[in-house]
Amino acid sequence: VCTPASPHIYRRLVRAARPVIERADPGAQVLLGELAPRGHRAISTRSPVSPLPFLRELACVDRRYKRMRRGPCRGFLPARADAFGYHPHGVEFGPEDPNPDRDQAQIGDIPRLFAVLDRLTRMGRIVAPRRKFDVYLTEFSYQTSPPDHEVGVSLGRQARYIQQAAYL
Repeated sequence: VCTPASPHIYRRLVRAARPVIERADPGAQVLLGELAPRGHRAISTRSPVSPLPFLRELACVDRRYKRMRRGPCRGFLPARADAFGYHPHGVEFGPEDPNPDRDQAQIGDIPRLFAVLDRLTRMGRIVAPRRKFDVYLTEFSYQTSPPDHEVGVSLGRQARYIQQAAYL
C-alpha cells in the first residue's frame, strides 16, 4: 500500500503558512485546497492524487473515515482555513453528469466534494469557520478538441457545458 506524500506535506505547509499570512495581513482570507478534480490511484509517493483521497489523507483518515495515527499521521494536527478553493473542471463529463469514479470530484460531483468536506470538518480533521467551509470554484473550463484530440470536447459542447455549469 502506497501512502501519498503530497497531502501530508501540504498539511504541514498550511499549518506553517497560515499564522505568517495572518500576521502580515490580519484581514487576509486563507483558502485550503485549490485541488484538481481528477487524479490517479497512488502507485508511488509521487502519483497525482485524486481529490477525495487527497482530502482524506490530509485529514489522516482512511476510506471509512477511521483516524490514522501512524507514519505521517503520527502527532496529527489539523489544517485550518477560512474557505476552500476548488477547480471542478468537467474534463469529459457534463456539468450534470457525475463521474462514476467516487474518488474524483468534477463539476457534476460537487455534492460529493461537499459531503467529504462537511464530514471532515464535523470530525475536527480540518478546521473551518463556523464548522463549514465557504467553497470558491476558482478555476473552471472544458478542454476542446481541437486542439486536444485525446481529452477535449467539441467547441459546441464546450459552450453548452460552460453555460449549464454557470447556471447550476
